[in-house]
This record gives sequence, structure tokens and C-alpha cells, in this order.
Amino acid sequence: MGWAAEEFKDLDLGDARRTRRLIKLVDDLSAQPTGSIPVACGGWAETKAAYRLLDNPATDWREILEVHTQQTIKRMQGQPVVLCVQDTTEADFTSQPGIAGLGRLSYDAQHGMFAHPTLAMTPSGLVLGATDCWMWARKPKGQPDIKESIRWVEGYTIVADLAETVPGSRLVYITDREGDIRAVM
Repeated sequence: MGWAAEEFKDLDLGDARRTRRLIKLVDDLSAQPTGSIPVACGGWAETKAAYRLLDNPATDWREILEVHTQQTIKRMQGQPVVLCVQDTTEADFTSQPGIAGLGRLSYDAQHGMFAHPTLAMTPSGLVLGATDCWMWARKPKGQPDIKESIRWVEGYTIVADLAETVPGSRLVYITDREGDIRAVM
């Protein structure tokens, strides 16, 4: 059994074929982590199947992350110190107009989305997995939008709650300077 099959053995996407497809896609993407989906999948049929899977309403990224998070927590067990590192990544899709659901990025002429994961790792740099991810797209200027700084507070709360599930480990919450806000302190 490959690592992706082991990681997602408890995942139920409502159809065994969807779950198998997800496991294959994760294997393909992990074999070529810097490649696009078409490059990682290696063929048109596999690429089309991957896009159908990702576009399927039964495929909810939160459910997939939750199964991965449970496996991450198992890997955290017994680690004396776990660093819980948060930072925001900007996914820029400016060169691909027409993708629905994207918003403005750092500059108004750019469009894309943001991902703000919490990665659990050992002090020696061994990544144990993700425990959380906050994803969003900004609305156009002038429209009411979420207060983005809340992601740091929610991230801290999730790490604090996780500390109760791994009592033998010291969880250290790490942010960049943007996370240095009064609400977190």
C-alpha cells in the first residue's frame, strides 16, 4: 500500500472510485510536486479524470483535509516538540483569466486566491502534515469582505485545542510578523 492509500484509508467520498482517483492523484502530484496537474498526471485521460474529481461537488477539500489532519495528529503523538507553522501563500492565476471564484491579490491587476495552512513539523524539519488551512479569495475593492487577520486567531485556537489531544507534546505556534497582533497575544 502506498503512502497516499495509507493516509486516506479512512476517507469516504461517497464512491470508492472517487476515493481511488483521489489517492492516485495525490500519488501523482507527490511524485512531481512542482508540476501542474497535466504534467503530474502524465496523460490526457488521467488529467481529465483529475479535473472531473476536483470539480465534483462530492469532493470537499475540507473532508480530505480532515482525514489528513487525523493522520497528522497520529504522527504528532510522541514528538516532544511540534512546531505549528503558519504563513499565507498567494496563488496567482492572472495568466489564466476566466477561472471562477478568484479575487484580487496584492495588486488590483492580479487575481487568484490565498491559502493559509498550519504545518506541523519537528524542530529538525520533518514535516508531519497539515493541521488546518484557511483559504479565501478577496472580494472587489469597495465590497464588504472578511477581516483577514482573524486567520491568525483561529489558527492559534486550533493549535491550542490540538495541544489537548497530544498531551505528551509541546506545540509551539509560529507565525510571521503579520501574526504579531494583539488578538493573538
